[in-house]
Amino acid sequence: MQYTDVRQKGREGDDWNLSEFKAYNIIIKHHYEPLPFFCPGSISSSDTETSNQFENLPAPSVPPSILQFKCHQDAIKANDASALELLFLEHLAGSTRGAVQARESTEADFVCALLRVAGYAKVPYVLRTRQVLSFFSHAGKEVSVRTCATLVDAQSEDKRADELPRVALLVQENKEYESMEEAREPFPPNPVYSLVAAAIGAYSEEHQRSICRRDISLPPKTYAGMTITRSYPVFYKIPVTQELVQAVAAGQWPQHQTVVEEYGFTRSDYVHTMGLVDLDCRYHQLACLEAFKPFVFCHRAST
Repeated sequence: MQYTDVRQKGREGDDWNLSEFKAYNIIIKHHYEPLPFFCPGSISSSDTETSNQFENLPAPSVPPSILQFKCHQDAIKANDASALELLFLEHLAGSTRGAVQARESTEADFVCALLRVAGYAKVPYVLRTRQVLSFFSHAGKEVSVRTCATLVDAQSEDKRADELPRVALLVQENKEYESMEEAREPFPPNPVYSLVAAAIGAYSEEHQRSICRRDISLPPKTYAGMTITRSYPVFYKIPVTQELVQAVAAGQWPQHQTVVEEYGFTRSDYVHTMGLVDLDCRYHQLACLEAFKPFVFCHRAST
């Protein structure tokens, strides 16, 4: 398929793939170490020389049981976990097994449990599952994308009762493992494509509200994102500009390239199969979630 045809077709955000990335000048910049992604402004030469850069990340601020028990049965036997902690451990076990048709709801439940124990769902932030975000594609066609989970600021500045809160974090589940054998597209499904589409949808809706209320265009903004493969998270920073949104709406090639930053193992059977069931991997990824908080909660629109 030619990329001009991709821009003119205007697929739903849930159906985006590598073709849309090439058509709209979007690339992925993968970070192989955590510090350049989570702490880009505080890296020293000694940090980069450290064999284990996780040592320089903040310790996870989670209850001890989350780092101690491999599964909820162990926590029940020890009688040493709260209801929330047990819920996380139970959903963790469920995310690595179960029927394919039940995987979608299972991963949404796990994501919410993970973000709650990691301290993300705190006032005024609330979690929503299966939120639909919309944006315009070629020839004025409105398309939509559904997220696995969304963390939103329920007390966004100047928010009115009839308006949606500001999106702080977007999460998509990875369906690649479920559909690889049945895939007929030239590129296998990957959650980052629909994750970027969701960021475009979030920006489009916020921009439209800004224009309607204050007649002020929304400046460029970088969204925090995550993808989940069973229970393993990969982290993203997704910049969205008016130029990109307008290019998608007009079916045109944007002059400036959009560089999406990524950190995490995107191709590893072990981490994707075991995920956070492995206690070492769980500690490392919870440390990443802790390091991601300043960006999720405090980032502002960039100019």
